[in-house]
Amino acid sequence: MKGLKIIILLLLPQLIFAQTGFVNNGVRMVIGEGTKLEISGTENANYMNNTLNSQNGRIELYGTMLVGGNWENNSNTQNVFTQFGPNGEIIFNGTADQTIGGTTSTNFPELSVDGYVILNQDFQISDNLNLNNGALDIGDYNLIIDNLGNLTSTSGFSENAMIIADGNGQVLLTVPSTGEYFIPVGTNNGTLIFSPINLNFLSGTFNNSQLAINVYNQKHPLNESSADFLNRYWTIENTGISNFLCKSEFTFDNSDIVGNENYIYGGILNNNYWQLLNRVENNSIIDTLTYFSDVTGIHYNPNEIVEYDNLDVNLSFQNNTLYVNSNLMLVDINFDIYNSIGQCIKNGKLNNSSFNVINLNVATGIYIIKLSSENLNYSKSFYLQ
Repeated sequence: MKGLKIIILLLLPQLIFAQTGFVNNGVRMVIGEGTKLEISGTENANYMNNTLNSQNGRIELYGTMLVGGNWENNSNTQNVFTQFGPNGEIIFNGTADQTIGGTTSTNFPELSVDGYVILNQDFQISDNLNLNNGALDIGDYNLIIDNLGNLTSTSGFSENAMIIADGNGQVLLTVPSTGEYFIPVGTNNGTLIFSPINLNFLSGTFNNSQLAINVYNQKHPLNESSADFLNRYWTIENTGISNFLCKSEFTFDNSDIVGNENYIYGGILNNNYWQLLNRVENNSIIDTLTYFSDVTGIHYNPNEIVEYDNLDVNLSFQNNTLYVNSNLMLVDINFDIYNSIGQCIKNGKLNNSSFNVINLNVATGIYIIKLSSENLNYSKSFYLQ
C-alpha cells in the first residue's frame, strides 16, 4: 500500500513529469515510510517546487527521496518539507554536477550528498548534512548550519567529501556553547584541496553566537613574506562569542607550502598587522586563540637578524591601552616609556608581533617610547589627552 500511495499522488494534475523533470505546482506530496521516490535519468532529472493558486508545493517526507538532477524552489516558502519523519532522507546522487537554487532558498532538515552539488541560493540545514562521497560548493551563497545542524560523512571527510567555501558565500555555523567543532572546508581552483578547521572552545560567553568561515587557495593580500609562506588562508568572523579561549587547528596541503616550512609560522591578522602564532607542524597551524580573524602562514626565522632601518611605528591610545603597530615584525624587543620629566613609568617586552598592546594608565601629557634590542635603538614621542 505504501507504493500504491505514492502512485496515486503522482496522478494528480499538479504533479507533472515534464522535459524539465518533476514539477510540483502547489501540491502536498506525502512520501511514506518505506517508500522511495527516485527522480533519475541521464538528463532532466530535476525537481521544481512552485506555488499555484496560493498553495505552495510541499513535501511530507517519511521515506526516501533521491534527486539525480537539479533542485529548484520557486514557491513562496523556504519550508518545502512540512513534515520530516525519523527515517526520512533526501539524497542528491547525480552523476553530473547538480545545483540547489530557485527564487527562494530551501530549508533542508536533512540532506545527503553523493556527488558534486553547487549552491545557486542560500541553503539552511537543521539536522544532518551528510557528505557521503560528495562535495558541496557554496560559491557566492551562504550555507547556514543552525544549532541542531550536524556535519557527517560515512566515507570520512576528504577532498571528495567536503564543503568548498572559496567564494563570496560563507559557512555560517551556530556555536551555542563550549566544545569541539569540526568544519570540513576546502577549495577548488581546478584541484580539490581539503583544508579543514577544528575549533575547541575551552571557555567563553555565548549569546546568539555564530561563526562565518571561508578558505582561499592563494597568498593573503596582506602577507608581505617574500619567501616561506602558505599559499592559503582562512577567514573566521565571530558574532556573539566573547571572553573565549579556543584551541584552533588549521590544516593545509603540501602544495600550499612556498619555501622552507621550517621558517613558516602561523599568523593571525589584527588591524592589518600580523600577530605571530606557533610554527607550523605536520601540515597544521595549531594555537589557542582569544579572537578570530584571517589566519595564514608567514615567514619568521628566530635566528635571523632583523634589519630595522626602515622601521615605521604607529601609536594609538584608547581606554588606557597603547597600541604599537609597525610595518616590521618586532621580535625580542624591549620597550621603555618615559614621562616628560624623564621618569620611566613602564617597561617590558613586546609580544613578537607587528601589533602590540601595552596597558598604560597615565594622565594627559607628552611621553616617549623607546624600543631597543641588539640591533635596534628607536624612540618616538607621543601625546595623550
